Amino acid sequence: MRKRNKYVPDEIRKKALREYISGELSAREIAQRYGLSDHHVIYLWYNRYCPDGNSVSLPKERVKPDDMPRKKPNETLSENEQLRQQVRELQDQLHYAQLQNLALNTMIDI
Repeated sequence: MRKRNKYVPDEIRKKALREYISGELSAREIAQRYGLSDHHVIYLWYNRYCPDGNSVSLPKERVKPDDMPRKKPNETLSENEQLRQQVRELQDQLHYAQLQNLALNTMIDI
């Protein structure tokens, strides 16, 4: 099982990605500078947040699981709400698959 990094604030991610894009430091050096356990997380962030390869596009707001409202166990979602939730999840998966595809195609071109 892989070790997961602790939550890294968006500002730190932006700084790290800008340094990586500038080419002044390697991913390993950036990971050491920001105390990340693995330099591969820089590549993951790059593929996820830099769709055009030279600008950083992080989500506007991130909700931590602890901050999310909890529903009572006996509350059930209507069929429409379940379908909307499923559509949102599928759209997110498609978006990340497209980003990954773009990154892989860029690596092939290089």
